[in-house]
This record gives sequence, C-alpha cells and structure tokens, in this order.
Amino acid sequence: PDDGGSAITGYVVEYADNALFTGSDIVAAAGLSTALSGLTPGTTYYVRVAARNAVTDEFGTTSLHSAASSVTVLSGGQVQAAGAWKPAIVKVRVAGVWKDAIVKVRASGVWKDAV
Repeated sequence: PDDGGSAITGYVVEYADNALFTGSDIVAAAGLSTALSGLTPGTTYYVRVAARNAVTDEFGTTSLHSAASSVTVLSGGQVQAAGAWKPAIVKVRVAGVWKDAIVKVRASGVWKDAV
C-alpha cells in the first residue's frame, strides 16, 4: 500500500459477518498478523486490511482497504475440566500414532492453516 512518505508501522484489520461491513469490528495490528477472537462457529466472516503509519487519515489508516476475503469459522470443541470450559485438543490417528489435527480454513477459495 501507499505509505504516504512514512514507514508502515502496522495494520488495521476490519471484519464483519456481511460483505458490506455494516456493524463491523476493527482490530489494530502492530505487526504483520493478528488473531481474531470471539467469532461464532459456522459463521462466514469478511475481512479486509489497511496500512497504518504516522501519516494517517481520520480512520487511522494511510491506505485504502484491501479487497475483502471471506472465511467460515469451523466449530470449536470445548471440554469441561475442573469446572471450567477449555478448548478441546483434536487428535487424529495416522499409521497407528495419535497426532494433533491441523485445522484449516478456506479463504478466497484456498485452504490455509487456521491461526
């Protein structure tokens, strides 16, 4: 993205459950990646990104948003342990050995590791 003459210091990630981004949530990311939390399993979300630096507009960004990508959240299993709900660790058996399952998400028609 255009840096406006100042180095990019982070990104602004915007996501919503609709392609028009009405009622969207915004996450400021200081680095090259960020995690989204509180998402609803089975829901498709739309995500777009803009750059941030010392030369910003009223939205805190210096570039136009990227094209939106859509991702569908897979269901996240939880188990109750010692009275508290905790994320379940999914295992698969491969050649007789139990291994951690790799969770994938589909973004823009491509399967990628979930973060």
